[in-house]
Amino acid sequence: MITKIEYIKNCGKFVDFQNGRDTDWDGMFKKVNTIYACNGLGKTTIAQIFTSLRGNYSRLKHKKNVCSTEDISVSLKIDNKNLYYDKFWRDNNTGKYIPISTIDVFDHYFTDNFLNININNYLYESVFLDTEHLWTHYKELESNRDTIKKQIDNKKRQLNSLFYIENETQTITFNKSTFNNELKELNRKIEVIDIELKKEYEKVNSEINKSLLCIQYIDAINKYLNQFGTDFKICQLFISNSKNKTISFSATINEHILDENTINHAPSEGDKTALSLAFFLAYLDILPENEVEKRIIVFDDPFASFDDNRKEATLTSLQRLTKKCNQLFLLSHDLSFIKKFSDKLKNNLLNLKIFNDKKNKTSSLKIQNISEDSISGIVKDFMNLKQYSDGTNDVDPKCVGMSIRSLIEGFLRIKYYDVVNSLQGIVMAGHIIRGIEEQHRLDNAIIQELRALVDYSNGFHHPDIDGERINETELSQYVTRTLAVLNKF
Repeated sequence: MITKIEYIKNCGKFVDFQNGRDTDWDGMFKKVNTIYACNGLGKTTIAQIFTSLRGNYSRLKHKKNVCSTEDISVSLKIDNKNLYYDKFWRDNNTGKYIPISTIDVFDHYFTDNFLNININNYLYESVFLDTEHLWTHYKELESNRDTIKKQIDNKKRQLNSLFYIENETQTITFNKSTFNNELKELNRKIEVIDIELKKEYEKVNSEINKSLLCIQYIDAINKYLNQFGTDFKICQLFISNSKNKTISFSATINEHILDENTINHAPSEGDKTALSLAFFLAYLDILPENEVEKRIIVFDDPFASFDDNRKEATLTSLQRLTKKCNQLFLLSHDLSFIKKFSDKLKNNLLNLKIFNDKKNKTSSLKIQNISEDSISGIVKDFMNLKQYSDGTNDVDPKCVGMSIRSLIEGFLRIKYYDVVNSLQGIVMAGHIIRGIEEQHRLDNAIIQELRALVDYSNGFHHPDIDGERINETELSQYVTRTLAVLNKF
C-alpha cells in the first residue's frame, strides 16, 4: 500500500509540495482514495508518479518543471519502505530499488494505444508465456532474420565506402556488382523467412487462443463490453509485440468481422475507452484472488467520452474492486463522478483535491469537502466568487473567472425567465442581456456593466488559459464588481 507522500518537487505543477504545509492533509493515504482537480493542476502528474513505481520512468522524466533548473524529486512511503525519486526510485535505507509490479494504472496512454494493449507482466506470462514451447521455432527464425539483417547492413556500409575509394574503375565496378548480387541473395532469404514467420505466428496464436486462461480472458472482456453497451465483441487475441509485451485483437461488430483498418477507425472515442477499460477490468477479473489482494489500482479518468449509462457501469465495477484489491486511487476532473463513487463507499475513503497554492507557488493537495464542492449551479458560482473575495478558501482562479459569466447567466435566467422564453435558438448570457436591453427592463449603466463582466469572463472559458496567465488583481476587481451589480437587483 502507498501509505504516504512526503513531498513532490519540480514535477509538473508540483513545484514544491510538502505535506502538512499550508494544507490540512498530512500526506497519509487510505485504502480507497479520490483525487479531484481542475484542468492543468497536476492530476496526470500524480498518475505518472504512480506509474513510475513499476520501473517505467519514461513519462515522468518529461514532467520536469520547465521553470526549474533542479531535477524532479519525490519522496513517499510504501508499506514500511521509505522511497525517494531522483532520476529513478531508491530505498532510503539500502539505496536499491525493486520495481513494484503490483501497481496497475489505467490512464489515457492505455486508451490511446487501444489496438496494442500493454498488459501486466503477470497476465502476459500467464496467458502467453505459458505456451513458451510453441515459440521455439518462431524465435529461431527471428534470430536467423536478425543475423541476415546485420549482414545486409554491413554489406551496405561496405558498398557505400566504395564511392570513397580511389582505385581503378573496373575494380570498383566488379566489387559493386558482387556486393549487389550478394545483397539480392540476402534479401531473398529475408523474404523466405518472413513467409515462414507469418505462418508460425498464426500457428502459435491459434494455439494460444485455445488455452483456458485466454478463453476466460476473452469472455471477461466481452462481459464488460456488453455492460458498457457496445456492439463490439472480441474474437481472438494476438501477440503484437513480444518485446514490449503488447497484444492486439480481432473483433466483430453486430456479427460482422472487422478488418484492421475498420477496427482502427470505426470505434468512437467512447468506444475506444470502453474497449481499453474492458481489457483492463477483465485482466483484474481473471487474476487469482491472492494476486488481486496485492494490487494497487490507479484509475486516471477511466470514463473519458462516456455517457451516463457507461459511467454508471464504471462506478459499479470500481465499487466491486474496492472490496478485492489492496488499494485503489480514482483521479478525475469530474466532480459529480467522484461524488457518486464516494456516496457508494463512505467507509475507509479519503477525498483529496489538488489546488493552486498561491503562497508557495505550487500545486498542492488538501482534504476535499465533497459535499460542499459538489454543490452545483448558481449557488456554486456564487460561493466561488464570495470565497475568493473573502479569501476564505483556495478557489482556483480560472474556476472563479468562469463563474462570473455562469453566475450572471443563471441569475438572469431566473429573474428574467420571460425574456429567456421569448428568445430563439441557443440562449447564453449575451443574448439574455440584449433581450433585456431591447425590452428596456434595466438601466443602461447596469446593462453595460453586465456586458463588460460577461465579456471579461468569456476569456476564462478558452481551453488554452491557465492559472499562470491570470492577472489576479484584475480578477479580484471583476469579482467585486460582479457581486456589487447583482446586489442592485
